[in-house]
Amino acid sequence: MTISNAIENIRKLTCIERTMKKLENLYVIDPLSEIYNRNGFHEKTADVYQQCVLQQRNVMIMFADMDGMKYINDNFGHKEGDSAIKSMALAVSEACSENEICARFGGDEFIVFATDYTEEMAQKMMKRINNNIAAYNQRSGKPYNIEISIGWNIEVPDAETKFNALITKADQKMYREKKRKPNRRR
Repeated sequence: MTISNAIENIRKLTCIERTMKKLENLYVIDPLSEIYNRNGFHEKTADVYQQCVLQQRNVMIMFADMDGMKYINDNFGHKEGDSAIKSMALAVSEACSENEICARFGGDEFIVFATDYTEEMAQKMMKRINNNIAAYNQRSGKPYNIEISIGWNIEVPDAETKFNALITKADQKMYREKKRKPNRRR
């Protein structure tokens, strides 16, 4: 009886541990895109950001927003919209190396964090993302193309610089880029 109870307790603990791991994963991973969500992004970048503040190192925040998401949802349905988000997440995440942290920030917005970046490095990342999107559009067979607007901010933060302020700067640059594009999907 004692052995049976011990085995049952081990089984219960194993189930609880598995469930806790699933919950932890849901807290930081976006289930649709299978990359970090906003919580995961903040959790993964917090310590690295603080190190950059202390060591006076560059921080790069890249903010990206899908163009025409409403058009896809309205004309092809939300299932296709979800497919477009998954494809965009893959294009962004595949453009990143181990040194960059990317996430679906919400809706059709994506964010990338990196340290010790230059403008040239950010340009190259943007080009990799756009190349991934072009390759997807070429092979997808979908009746629409996915497109993206990207902006970034690179600076050396000081102790007074709030992380969210850097995100806002990158977001504003992305929206300036989006406004420069012709609206082809009206």
